[in-house]
Amino acid sequence: GNFEVVRIMPATRRDTGTVDRGRYVHPELRVEVGGIESVAIARSAQGITQMQVEIRPVHASEDFGVTLVGTLAGEDEGLHKIRRRLTGGKEFWGRGERVSGSQAARLGVETVNYPVGETEHWLFRSRDGAQWTRESWNIVRLGQRHLLLRSVAVGSTQVEAQRLFREKEQWFLTVSRALVVR
Repeated sequence: GNFEVVRIMPATRRDTGTVDRGRYVHPELRVEVGGIESVAIARSAQGITQMQVEIRPVHASEDFGVTLVGTLAGEDEGLHKIRRRLTGGKEFWGRGERVSGSQAARLGVETVNYPVGETEHWLFRSRDGAQWTRESWNIVRLGQRHLLLRSVAVGSTQVEAQRLFREKEQWFLTVSRALVVR
């Protein structure tokens, strides 16, 4: 007989921050991002976290951008569960490979709480094999606040996705430096 694969997951929720005049603010998570020229900042409702923001260049012909995700977690929640919430479980789908180990990395501009987290580098193939994404994940934990800054470049081949990611590394860094975590 035929089998149908069904993925059961929690209902998505809307981002609970605000965007005003090119600046995104999430008071509960104490995160701000803005002041970047020629970008579109849009709130999302694709995940299950309190903060879901997409940042993309306004006039780019290529497919790249940054997603900022954040959540508050209870002290009794395991890091594995929190990570899955932040990433949408993407690394567990079986179509990705880590292209380098974790390394310590700073997130955002220098503030009193200049957060240090880990950076991971990934390559993912789409379900139909028609696209590849090269991603960098900066993951930070500040008490009950958990943040993920995900930089993504998409290509029709693995080589194309990696090339675009390398070409846009400075842009990704500019977005990261526009992030303020209080």
